[in-house]
Amino acid sequence: MSMAWVRRKPKLAYAVFGLAGGILAGTVNVMLPALIIFALELGLAPTVMVQTFNFCFLLGKAAQMIVFAGSGVFTFATFVATLPLAGVAVGAGLVGMAVRDRVDADTYRGWLRVVLFGMSVMLVGQFFYSQ
Repeated sequence: MSMAWVRRKPKLAYAVFGLAGGILAGTVNVMLPALIIFALELGLAPTVMVQTFNFCFLLGKAAQMIVFAGSGVFTFATFVATLPLAGVAVGAGLVGMAVRDRVDADTYRGWLRVVLFGMSVMLVGQFFYSQ
């Protein structure tokens, strides 16, 4: 499904997808689906998409960490407990960087669409399962 209006009305698209990303980040802690759709519709290069997603993720998680630390939820013990997961994330990032230059843009976009669809199915499933 194409959303040609994204390129015709970029300011409106920025507002719509920014708002959607913010709502998703605040409600289900996952802003990436909105950003992926937006980036695909803009036709961004894969490298630019990955850098943008990483930047948004980093800023979003930094803001969360500050809020959680200020409310006493994020403690040093929590930090230490999450270090192994951070190691896994760094490792996965390094594997992704090694693979990135070996995959053409159309294949990358296809993978993103499949992952996005899978994420949406999981989120809808979680919603109905929690009811």
